[in-house]
Amino acid sequence: MSICPARPDKGRTSDKKRTELRKGANGEAAVAFILDNLPDSFCVINDLSTKKSNIDHLVVGPTGVFALDTKTWRGIISPDGNGELLLNGRPRMFFSSMPTLSFPVPESPPVWV
Repeated sequence: MSICPARPDKGRTSDKKRTELRKGANGEAAVAFILDNLPDSFCVINDLSTKKSNIDHLVVGPTGVFALDTKTWRGIISPDGNGELLLNGRPRMFFSSMPTLSFPVPESPPVWV
């Protein structure tokens, strides 16, 4: 039986990945700080874990329920006119792999009990 040396990079997070994670965490903290200034009629839940992933920010208020996914992209974000977002005028591959969630929109506003 021969013993293979362990790969030095196995189980480690690369510097690039650590930087990306840190930037993401900083971006989420910045958005949470901004959302903290919403009126008291809104409830904000940050970093909500689900069975499959997490929701960076969930905002519940009199105007609806909003799930926000924070991105720390540099550049200009714009709509393409077909329901997709562009980063610096180009499509992001990220969006094509994202599942789309749709919810029925009630004809009348909800009644709070």
